[in-house]
Amino acid sequence: MLGPVLYAWLMGLFDALTNNASEIPAAQAQEELGPLLIDGETVRKAYRLVRDLIAFTLPGPSFLSNTYETGTQ
Repeated sequence: MLGPVLYAWLMGLFDALTNNASEIPAAQAQEELGPLLIDGETVRKAYRLVRDLIAFTLPGPSFLSNTYETGTQ
């Protein structure tokens, strides 16, 4: 498990790298990703980048693309 300082540093780095991503509410991402998450996994932060969804979850990060989910490009 990441300590709070390391977690904040990683989130700051991620924000700097993805200036064009928009943050979405964690509850909305949790609802969208519910069937794909393991039991007890919770979304802490989530970002939408065009059609992709990047979610930081506990216990670990997840990267999901709608291309794989829908089968279209």
